[in-house]
Amino acid sequence: MSHHFRKWLKRRLKWILTAFVVVTLLLTFVPFIPSNAVRLCILENGHPIAAILAGPSKLPQSEVKDYSGNEQWLHYQVNVPFSTEVQMSMY
Repeated sequence: MSHHFRKWLKRRLKWILTAFVVVTLLLTFVPFIPSNAVRLCILENGHPIAAILAGPSKLPQSEVKDYSGNEQWLHYQVNVPFSTEVQMSMY
């Protein structure tokens, strides 16, 4: 292979890899499944790191009755705790 072709191929692969990473990160926050909806909500509250790490998990059957009185409903909890308090700066 010629030097120019390798250089062109290397640039093209970098561009494709960068585009793939950007699209993957954007799809992480599109709310078409429950875990992405949770991530989007946390991101909107201003917690980007927690939004990437968070996701819902089903509550154990032993705790479901405490929430609704009905054991047949599905209930979820967020895996990563985060604060929803707004801190105001004095400056």
